[in-house]
Amino acid sequence: MADPIVARSLDEIRFWSRIMKEHALFLSLGFTYEQKQLIDEARQFITLFEKVEEKLSRFTVNSDLRQVQAFNSEVYQAVVAIWSYKRKVLGLTLRCQIRTNNFPLLVDHISREAAYFANRLKELNEGILAPKPDDVIEENVFFLRIMADHAKFIGHLLDPSERKLVEQAREFSHDFDQLLFQAIDLESMKPQSETKPLLSQFLDQNKVSVVSLRDFKKTARELIEACRIKSNIHPLLADHTFREAERFLEIIDLFESNLTSQR
Repeated sequence: MADPIVARSLDEIRFWSRIMKEHALFLSLGFTYEQKQLIDEARQFITLFEKVEEKLSRFTVNSDLRQVQAFNSEVYQAVVAIWSYKRKVLGLTLRCQIRTNNFPLLVDHISREAAYFANRLKELNEGILAPKPDDVIEENVFFLRIMADHAKFIGHLLDPSERKLVEQAREFSHDFDQLLFQAIDLESMKPQSETKPLLSQFLDQNKVSVVSLRDFKKTARELIEACRIKSNIHPLLADHTFREAERFLEIIDLFESNLTSQR
């Protein structure tokens, strides 16, 4: 029987290593031509996470736990390194030492995702399955903020003449900001707020909005790939945000399943 820690580790690495690789690509595309050193560093991270993906392909859910834990530690070091690089870029940007096409919020956003991934790997090597059932609210706070950010980025990267889509993106941004504030309120009421009825309603409400945003991203991705709308959105970025919405839905489903199984 497969070890659940092994299966979860491989799943997290499969999903997030691709995300990290794409972050490096998006950063590299946002730098100006004279920022060669930063571009080169970004490209090194693309290569690094391609190697992680190649090594990942050698593992299965039946692989030895200790070997997977060693791999987790190896990937953890890579993730910490890209997190540090992202924070360096953010610092240079906020001090106006560089001018790029990478929004500071975007750089902060992708560094938050790297910190999340690193924390997942650390927990798994401690024998903690992720996400933990007790982390329903915190996990939703993290992902709701990610979804709110995505809506803001889409709104800013669409051509201003795409008025209808820009307005839709703004509406999603507002919706997810409100959901995020509600989640933060619920978090501050812990542990009293961790009742099954409250958490069930919390997940249901979030799921409805995430499904709607996921579908909007899917449509936007298809329109961008077909060159049917005007934007500065790379087709891979459109797919990237779609996959993260799908990931959030998978996590909501996990939490809902845990709640249902509780007596």
